[in-house]
Amino acid sequence: RRSRPHAMVGRSTWGALELDEACLIFSIRGAPVSLSLEVFSVLGLMMDAPGRVWHRSDLHRLVFGATSRNDIRAIDTRISRARRHVTAALGRDPIRTVRGVGYALVPDP
Repeated sequence: RRSRPHAMVGRSTWGALELDEACLIFSIRGAPVSLSLEVFSVLGLMMDAPGRVWHRSDLHRLVFGATSRNDIRAIDTRISRARRHVTAALGRDPIRTVRGVGYALVPDP
């Protein structure tokens, strides 16, 4: 069974982004955005710790589960989808790629 620590317990707000885990609602500037559960989970993890560099393998394990047969690159796809939604609404990309490591939500909204 997959489970996400801390992030799946309430609301997270980061600048114009708001994530409500109880209702599975993600919104940007108050407008709800339809996301897959995996993209929702990735954004939730990143919003819990802005500025933290998340290793791709950690994101993969937390989003898909430790026994997942998905390729590690599946997390890159979810990051790409998250970027597309957030960048379209904010006009900038708040997700930083750390080459050879993973991803981080830039600390300055």
